[in-house]
Amino acid sequence: MTVAVDTSFLIDVLRNHEPAVGLLRSYVDRGELLVGSVIVRTEVLAGMRPREEARTRQLLSLIRCEPVLEPESETAGEVGRKHLPGNVGIDTPDLLIAEVALRFDARLITTNLRHFSSLIPGEEAPY
Repeated sequence: MTVAVDTSFLIDVLRNHEPAVGLLRSYVDRGELLVGSVIVRTEVLAGMRPREEARTRQLLSLIRCEPVLEPESETAGEVGRKHLPGNVGIDTPDLLIAEVALRFDARLITTNLRHFSSLIPGEEAPY
């Protein structure tokens, strides 16, 4: 199984929130493929403090970082045209993160259900 990760989940892991750490550990132990948009990587790195760098980079090394190129932006744009009119607060990073989950037919692990439950059918809280 492939698992797509969102910034909110990775922040919970970095903050040692036990449900998030346990979930990540279970994915790694089972050999799940962890994927994430380059947007997620950027958001995590932007919030990193110098003393957190080693641990943050170790966490990010577990995730296959997916770039945003023209095909990905086209798909994310389609998702946006379909969902943005009725969903205030969803922005371009959310569309690009959702695109990765949809492309890999992966469950998106996020605590931001307000944004992603309308973009990804069946999305539910991971913990």
